[in-house]
Amino acid sequence: MSKVTVTNLGDVRKLSESNRFQFPAVLEMCCPECGACHTKNFMGNDYLSYPTVNAPFEIVVWCPNCDAETPVKLKLTITLALVER
Repeated sequence: MSKVTVTNLGDVRKLSESNRFQFPAVLEMCCPECGACHTKNFMGNDYLSYPTVNAPFEIVVWCPNCDAETPVKLKLTITLALVER
């Protein structure tokens, strides 16, 4: 499989109880079939449907150049931190 990069763009400011989970992260990958590189921006039209926290899940990345679909395994983690006492 080609290199896959996930970049966090900032803190999650609002979580909703929606089936569409949007957050500041971008997945970048190159198609293993044709080599064209693409991104999925999870703050825009790309989102996770009913994500499971702390468990691996799979999404499919579609290549508009060659119509290939590539499965990618991800894991969503959420961190809670004490800011002040």
